[in-house]
Amino acid sequence: MSNYTNTWRDNPAKILLFDNGAYEIKHASANSKKYSKFQNAKFFERTNNSISLNSSAPFFIQDIKKDFNIENISTIGRNFLRPLSRGLLNDIDLQLDIWEKIFQQNYNMEINDGTFKENMLIFTHTPMAPDEVIEGFFEIIFEYFNFDAVFKSIPHVFASFYQKKKYPDKINKTVQLVVDSGFSSTTIVPIFDDFPIYNAIKRVEIGGKLLSNYLKDCLVNTIDLDLRKEFYLTNLLKEESCFLSKDFLLDMKMSKMTNDYKKNFILPEYRNKPESFFKNMQSEKYMISLNNLRFVVPELIFNPNIIGIEEGGLHEGIIQSINECHSDYKNLLYENIITTGGNTKFLNFNERLFNELNCTIDHDFIRNVKIFPQEKIKNSNEYIEPVIEGMKLFARNSTLIQDLAITKKEYDDIGFNIVWKTCY
Repeated sequence: MSNYTNTWRDNPAKILLFDNGAYEIKHASANSKKYSKFQNAKFFERTNNSISLNSSAPFFIQDIKKDFNIENISTIGRNFLRPLSRGLLNDIDLQLDIWEKIFQQNYNMEINDGTFKENMLIFTHTPMAPDEVIEGFFEIIFEYFNFDAVFKSIPHVFASFYQKKKYPDKINKTVQLVVDSGFSSTTIVPIFDDFPIYNAIKRVEIGGKLLSNYLKDCLVNTIDLDLRKEFYLTNLLKEESCFLSKDFLLDMKMSKMTNDYKKNFILPEYRNKPESFFKNMQSEKYMISLNNLRFVVPELIFNPNIIGIEEGGLHEGIIQSINECHSDYKNLLYENIITTGGNTKFLNFNERLFNELNCTIDHDFIRNVKIFPQEKIKNSNEYIEPVIEGMKLFARNSTLIQDLAITKKEYDDIGFNIVWKTCY
């Protein structure tokens, strides 16, 4: 007689994966080939300088997306509310609402006491998150959604897991250093035997949000529209136009002598004609011309002192992190650097990181620097996301996942302390 049960223990479709980023959530079931994205935010209409609560309740951007084409949505005058701030959960009710929307919209799951009794959830959280943050997630998962089991880890572990499987002959199986440069910050985590080396984790306070806000501040007097209220537009502009300079001083000099760096963009007239934000065309109305801002904005990743942030850049954070590790592993860490996160998709990011490290390290002791970046999907502008792909591989390892899963029964019997059953 078969012992098969249609639960997460036997059916990967019953394991849901949430890469719970501060900007967006990437989610999938363990048996799916693709993944979906969902803005980790809700929106209010803005009236003048205040948020209007009378016109409508806060809504999800997915509710108004036309054919799921986010560029066709007017964010003029709208305000973002996010459950995560600086990578930490600070609004548990808002996060619950967003997760519930994902379950209903993507998995046809209406929330009731028995909906998730056969399911497991695997989710990511920021490195070194306080106990209160992790406890908040567990309350949502076990006490509201009633999942049968859960596993948590930081994104770096899953990115490492994926890249080791993809490059078995190139990446060291024991030691890696993972750089995740995302919305809130950039975190650097050495990995040993799939476990983070917590005392060597470093955080650089430069993330996509800061870069977008810096671009907004630089564009204040550029056009009639006040872009300080339009985070989403400037974020799209940053992603579409910015790149890392390979030689910052040279590019600054050349940008003053030539128009090769200049790029014009037309803001959408959403109320009259919802057209694409990014069009290289000439128009006097709501046109933004970018020149050296295209590479000055992401330069903050390596030179945050440009805006008065008194800390080292990404390359210095990596060196500090590696120096906290045992000397026997330093060469291996430099030779097995994995990069992931939205900011690593800037053109020239990995070349610039390689050059900065190569110019800074002591070659009398360090042999080489090797970087394993995110790669583009073949015949597409989209990138392979190593975190969510690593979560899929992890979830499909039935022996591993059953050993590491925290069940609802354990949570009910032992309480929050069961969280430390694993140290991922």
